[in-house]
Amino acid sequence: MDGERLVDDDDYQQGQEALDLTSETRLVAEGILPPLVRALRSKDAALHECGAGILRNLSVNDENKIDIAEEGAITPLIALLQGSSVAQGQKTGGESLKIVEHAAVTLRNLTLLEENKERVIREGGIPPLLANLRSSSIEVRLHCGGVVRNLSTLKQSQTAIVSEGGLRLVIDTLEQSLQITTSTEGEGGNAAVGPGNALAVSLARETVEQCIVILRNLSTNVQLEPKMIESGSIHSIVKLLRSQDDVLRLQSTIATRNLSCGPRSRMRIVEEGGVGPLISCLRSPNETEVEAVLVALRNLSSDPEHEGQIVEEGILLPLFACSRSTSEVIYEHASVVLRHLSVDAHNKREILREGGLPFLVALLRSGNATAHLQACIALRNLAADAETQVHIANEGGIPPLVSLLSSTEVEVQEQASGALRNLSVNQANEARLVQEGALSAACGVLRSLDGIMPTGNVAVKVVEHCLVLLRNMSIDIENKVRIVREGALPSLLASLQATEESLQEQAAVIVRNISSAPQAKARLFKEEAVPLLVNALRHSRSDRVKEHSAAALRNMSASSSEKDRIARIVEEGALGPLVALLSFPVKRVVEQAMGTLRNLSVDPHNHRMMVEEGILPPSITLLSSGNEQIIEHVIITLRNLSSTPKTIGKGRDIVQQIVAEGALPPLLALLTGRDERLQELAGGVLRNLSLSHAQSIVNEGGVAPLVALMRTFDERAQEHAVICLRNISAGAGEIGVGDGGDVGALASADAEVVRQGGLPPLVALLRSSAPSIQEHAAGTLRNLSESGLYAKEIVEEGALGPLIHLLQAAEPTVQEQAAAALQNLSLSGDREKGAAAVGAAVGARLAGEGALPGLIGLLRSPNRSTQKYAAACLRSVSSSSSNDRGGDDHELDVRIVMEGALPPLAHLLHSDDRELLELACATLRNLSSAPANDDMMAQEGVVDGLIEAMKIGDKAVQIQSCGCLKNLSCNPSMRSLIAEKGAIEPLIALLCSPTEAVQEQSAMTIRNLAVNDHNRLALVQQGSVAPLVALLWSFHEGVQEHAAGCIASLSAEPANGRAIVEEGALPLLVGLLKSHSDKVQVQACLSLRNLSADSTLEDKIVAEAALAPLIALLRAPNVLLGEHSSATVANLCANPAIRLRVVQEGALPSLVSLLSSKSDRIKENTATAVRYLSTLSPAEIARVQALTSHGREASNAAVDIRAKIAGSGALSSLVSLLRSSSEVAIDEACVALRNLSSLPENRQKILHEGAMPPLVALLSSYAARLQEHALSAIRVLTADPEGRRAFVEQGAVSVLLSLLRANSQKTVEHAVAALANLSMDPANDAIIVAEGALVPLIDVLRSSNAALVRHAVTCLRNLSSSPVNKPKLIQKRALPSLVNLLRSPDAKIRQNATVAVRNLSASTDAAPSIIDEAGLPSLIDLLSSSEGITQTQAAVTLRNLSALGASTCQRVVEEGAIPPLVTVLNSTDAEVSVDAKVHCLGTLRNLSTSESNCLRLKEAGILVALSAVLSGAFLGSNLSEETSGVVEQAQANALAILRNIGAGESTMKDSIVKEGLVPRIITLLKSSVGNARVQAAAALRNLSMGTKSRAAIVESGGVQPLVNLLGSSADPEVQEHAAAALRNCLNAAGANAEALADAAQAVGGQN
Repeated sequence: MDGERLVDDDDYQQGQEALDLTSETRLVAEGILPPLVRALRSKDAALHECGAGILRNLSVNDENKIDIAEEGAITPLIALLQGSSVAQGQKTGGESLKIVEHAAVTLRNLTLLEENKERVIREGGIPPLLANLRSSSIEVRLHCGGVVRNLSTLKQSQTAIVSEGGLRLVIDTLEQSLQITTSTEGEGGNAAVGPGNALAVSLARETVEQCIVILRNLSTNVQLEPKMIESGSIHSIVKLLRSQDDVLRLQSTIATRNLSCGPRSRMRIVEEGGVGPLISCLRSPNETEVEAVLVALRNLSSDPEHEGQIVEEGILLPLFACSRSTSEVIYEHASVVLRHLSVDAHNKREILREGGLPFLVALLRSGNATAHLQACIALRNLAADAETQVHIANEGGIPPLVSLLSSTEVEVQEQASGALRNLSVNQANEARLVQEGALSAACGVLRSLDGIMPTGNVAVKVVEHCLVLLRNMSIDIENKVRIVREGALPSLLASLQATEESLQEQAAVIVRNISSAPQAKARLFKEEAVPLLVNALRHSRSDRVKEHSAAALRNMSASSSEKDRIARIVEEGALGPLVALLSFPVKRVVEQAMGTLRNLSVDPHNHRMMVEEGILPPSITLLSSGNEQIIEHVIITLRNLSSTPKTIGKGRDIVQQIVAEGALPPLLALLTGRDERLQELAGGVLRNLSLSHAQSIVNEGGVAPLVALMRTFDERAQEHAVICLRNISAGAGEIGVGDGGDVGALASADAEVVRQGGLPPLVALLRSSAPSIQEHAAGTLRNLSESGLYAKEIVEEGALGPLIHLLQAAEPTVQEQAAAALQNLSLSGDREKGAAAVGAAVGARLAGEGALPGLIGLLRSPNRSTQKYAAACLRSVSSSSSNDRGGDDHELDVRIVMEGALPPLAHLLHSDDRELLELACATLRNLSSAPANDDMMAQEGVVDGLIEAMKIGDKAVQIQSCGCLKNLSCNPSMRSLIAEKGAIEPLIALLCSPTEAVQEQSAMTIRNLAVNDHNRLALVQQGSVAPLVALLWSFHEGVQEHAAGCIASLSAEPANGRAIVEEGALPLLVGLLKSHSDKVQVQACLSLRNLSADSTLEDKIVAEAALAPLIALLRAPNVLLGEHSSATVANLCANPAIRLRVVQEGALPSLVSLLSSKSDRIKENTATAVRYLSTLSPAEIARVQALTSHGREASNAAVDIRAKIAGSGALSSLVSLLRSSSEVAIDEACVALRNLSSLPENRQKILHEGAMPPLVALLSSYAARLQEHALSAIRVLTADPEGRRAFVEQGAVSVLLSLLRANSQKTVEHAVAALANLSMDPANDAIIVAEGALVPLIDVLRSSNAALVRHAVTCLRNLSSSPVNKPKLIQKRALPSLVNLLRSPDAKIRQNATVAVRNLSASTDAAPSIIDEAGLPSLIDLLSSSEGITQTQAAVTLRNLSALGASTCQRVVEEGAIPPLVTVLNSTDAEVSVDAKVHCLGTLRNLSTSESNCLRLKEAGILVALSAVLSGAFLGSNLSEETSGVVEQAQANALAILRNIGAGESTMKDSIVKEGLVPRIITLLKSSVGNARVQAAAALRNLSMGTKSRAAIVESGGVQPLVNLLGSSADPEVQEHAAAALRNCLNAAGANAEALADAAQAVGGQN
């Protein structure tokens, strides 16, 4: 729909008086604007009027408009619109209105510029402008309306105008002004119009124009449409459509045009009566007005509800007149209006009546594409009526329409083709359409596509219209050929693939139509129409497309002689979609699809595919459709399908599928119907069906009429009847008879034949002269004897004799049927218990009457069927004894072999006939149950034949051949032979058989073969594991047992374990542990036992949740289960990660219980498991529980497990096992006890159970392993005092020492560790030394085994603490080795060696050895050790050595001990112990007795360290009440060092003073420790010998404390040092001498 541009008041500019433009510009240039704007802002109304009036004049000039606005005049001008001066009473009303008028005119002039419009809006000009539309002054209303008109061109102002209520004001102003223009009365009622009234009318008319333009501008804003409707704008606009004023009418038509774009507005325009005035305006000479009216009418006519009214208002003639306009725009719009109107049926008639067709045809020939389009649409609409179609053709409409099919405008093409499509519906136009090129043009359009379907909606419509045109014309036979000749086929076929259903449908109809023409059919195949039609059947959603596509295929498949074409249809996949259409709800689609399928079923090659595509269910359903044509198609199709027994999927043939889908009831119903043709067709189908589903015919009541038919004289009928009954009796096996079943209640086929009296005529027909009847009669009896139910009746009817006689018949088929019947009778005992006596009697008669040689002879017959039946008889005879090994009743089996049956049977093993092969294998299996036949069977090559037979994919053959080999493999000498002959590979293959019996037989045979070691490896290498594992899934216990047994045998070879696990055996074996069968459980458990021996498989076994069932089996009454389960658990416990799981799964009680089992193997296994469980350490459990437990929890868990084992009664059993006859049990018990004793509370319990005596006894065992493990337990037990006492009481120390010479390093280690434990009790020292332990222990110190050295040095450390042992150790030269160990990289060794050296270092005899062995450097190095104990012990040793004399002290100093000693003393490291510092200080005190050493001490920074010691700071954070004594002793040592240093030169004394130590020394004169006071006084005495130091003593207040000591009860030595110090100070005092003397005298001291 069309809209319009906005209109402002650009043609209006008004000043108060005409001024010269140059003067206006000059005035502005000279600066008049600022004072004028100020005047507007003043409070003087006169200035307002003057300023506004001048600005009004100046604003006429375009250049001034910008300057005025920029000078800021707009704001005060808007203010003047609000009449502020009037409010102040300065002006009368008229004068005030004049000011408003000037302001409005000025704004009106200014707003002619776009930028000024925006300024006015921003300054809030719209509200006062709108308010003044209510002014009493028509001039004010006019000019304010003019400003609003100008502003209304801006979109933002439009919204503001409406939101400020402007619409209503504008409309009211318009109506008010309009009233003035139409009124002829003055205010006093005088009708005369004077000059004043004329001016008012003129102004009113001008105001109306402003208002209608405002409405016109607002109408362009679609968002304002609702407001304009609500405000009544349309009413006023429509009113002005009738105006005689051309300008007003033009504006109203434009406004109407704009509003007609909205549906609500269109409705209101019509309701307000706007249609008539609009049509009247079409006669206007103003083309702009006419154009606007046509657009409005175009929009109005787009609503169907308005079309009728528009026509009724008389639009057609003026509309036709517009078509003659020279303006393309006008006749284009006129054509659109006519197009809209042509939709309504009534309007179509009016258009024809008013002569519109020539106008439309003329438009088709115009040069305007839009006019073409609209005219085509109109003609298309008109052509939808049959009465109009011929008129259009008569008016010459077809040629231009055909011409426009070639238009470059696709919309024009679409409408032209649509019009032609409508015209083609009328048959009267057909010839003219062809003559005038419509068919060729339509084909040309399709050809132009070049097989590519258009994508646009309009382009698609073009194709659709052309297709419908061709569809309508393709009914004519000549046109069919024309379409093909025009080359439209490719495009037609391409249209079948279009996404639009409409194109598919039209193309399908055309193809259907032309497919009936012979010339076109070949072309369709050539153009590959078939796959496209099939695709349409499959994917189209249109039933029409499906119907026509199916009909086209039916036409194309109608000729049975053109099988290649039929095959093409099938090859292209037509069957599936055609079958799917049989269930389609539209019958016409079904009929076409069924007819096509009937045609296709003529070719037998299509049968299987048709059934596989599912033709049967829907077609059988259609037999009851009641539609004779469809029924005929179905019956013929079924007859064709059932004529060939093609196999489809899952072993079923087509006939079986037909019956299974329920074809019999409707076919039998047709058989008894009146339609002879349908009866004949149905009979043929039933004969075919009876070949496989005879029982179903019986169930449907078909036997009786067939038996009756057998008695007729019509050979053809008899033949059909006998064949049907033979087929029926052949289906007897379909219903089996279970044990104890009620035979009479079974609706079996043979029962029905017998019940309906079929036996007598059948036996009679055995004597018929017609061979075919004999054959079918014998065949029927053969079938009836198959089940064994009626063997007695058949024999009683006298059938046995003639059947035996017929074995000699000339016809092979008769021999075959007779032999088969005899075979059935001989087998009757196998099938039914009730007929066992009959079967046994027949078998006995066969053997007793000399039938064996004859049957054996028939094994060589050229007729395979005869061979089969003979072999079956022999099988039946030989099966009277067991077909497996066992028992002694094998006389008949040996007799058959002796009669020469083995050679022909062995020969039959190579037969390619499966049934014959199965019979031969079964017979041989029966014969192999006799061990006496083994050698002969091997000699005759039976094994080779059986192996080949196994490879044949027949389960019956496989069962029998495997069963025979299983019997033979029971013989050990045959196992290697069977494997060497290549039986392993096919046996493995048979493990994958879907038949359980085959699986079981092959598994049993493999199990027998796997007893042989060589076979075991060969079985795995050839891939037996995977299928055996798969058999563990079986629900058959026998299969499970033998498969598990095979795996158990194979897993006995360690190399096979990984392969078994990788094939997924574990979860299945674990599952079988819960089997209800002991045999299955034993084999599964044995398999897991063997697998668990491989450490790499343990985690995998546990991961499969094997623990719970294994633990459950520990209590099984079956000894084998107990043995295998306990061994498996023991193997799994070898993995530390699994042990905790075993305990958590509750295995412990069962294991402890089994320690007392009567089975030695179970005890060994259980002891091993307990030993592993007892090794659980906190670290191992922490690793297992890393994700859920913390270390502390893990440690507790470990203790709990050991305590649990001890508390479960295991200790007594384990101790008892120490006296077992089984070394394995003893060994495991020893280790378990050792591990359990790692828990302190368990040691006492173990000792109370009497473990020490048997353990000590085992130390003398000949088995080194037992010695080692017993000794390891003793080592742990002797960690407790009670254990040490118990061991010593056994007098075993000498035995222990003798084991120090053992070959096993572990044994030696345990012995040394035990000695170390014993040495922890001082009471044992004498025994150990007395037994001669020192020398071997010292020898061990030189070992490279760190563990041995660690225990030996620990023992010597303990022994060295005894004063009695020290000289012995020195004498035995322990020190060299101990000193050497001070440099050991092992921290524990270093520590214990340091302690031992320290113990020995207090002896004078030890010093030389320590020094000579370079012990001093090592000890000094250890002062820097981060190991607190080692550092402390080194310091003590150095202190001891430094106390042994000056020479030793000197060696200590020379080795560089002072710096590290001072370093330790100065250390603030919390790792350095207080003891280390104290002993270092003691060593330094000893060293300070040498004057030369004092200088070294000072240089090493000892004074700083001594200062810290004197203040107590050297302890750092270690200072406490407990360490106070250590501090005082350290302070005494520090004072002693200072005393020694102070005894040196004055420089030494000065250093002490400089370090600030004098006040600290004075303070310690008051120490409560006597030695500290002595050392402090002595130090001050020495310091008082120096000048600076004396002064420091005095200055530090040392005199008084010294004086106090003289008068106290202090030690005389203290008083002596104090007096000497005071004397020295007095002698040097000078001026202070008197004071010192007085102080001394006061306390009775001496000068």
